[in-house]
Amino acid sequence: SLAAESAVVIFSVSTCCMCHAVKGLFRGMGVSPAVHELDLQPYGGDIQRALIRLLGCSGASSPGSLPVVFIGGKLVGAMDRVM
Repeated sequence: SLAAESAVVIFSVSTCCMCHAVKGLFRGMGVSPAVHELDLQPYGGDIQRALIRLLGCSGASSPGSLPVVFIGGKLVGAMDRVM
């Protein structure tokens, strides 16, 4: 499972400022998260849609849908839950 490959896993989009902020937050705490840039992966759109369903968001443009963070293989949530 992608979500359990590292202690902290972030599903992100490379051009998203909120995603960049969350990655910086973890790195600033000395954590090296596994980061999946969904816009750079062949099946990134499918993964993003699955994550949005998991979060209960209505669509890809829903505010707060990305980044999605897993810690210890468990869903923490989107940026609003992390910050």
